[in-house]
Amino acid sequence: LQYKAVSDAAYFFAEGKAAYLVSKKENRKYLIDYSLDELEKQIDPNNFFRISRKAIVGIDSIAEIKGLVRTRMDVKLTQPAEVDLTVSRDRAQLFKEWLNK
Repeated sequence: LQYKAVSDAAYFFAEGKAAYLVSKKENRKYLIDYSLDELEKQIDPNNFFRISRKAIVGIDSIAEIKGLVRTRMDVKLTQPAEVDLTVSRDRAQLFKEWLNK
């Protein structure tokens, strides 16, 4: 069992029924005890955004955002991500507003 602070997280993702924190420094994934739904209620919405059903990204880890089809966006982090980090169509506008705060 290891403790990781939320501030250590570059992003969180879900895979099957499990959820993971991926650390900024060593880019390692750690199994967490919460679902993304539960986690989303506990983390600071100024620092983290749920871009899709499967991923939450930290604002400090975003390096680039590429527009795909109209409202969908691909998020590139400052480190390699092992999952697809595409902002879902229904979250795109909220994501843009969050970035511009």
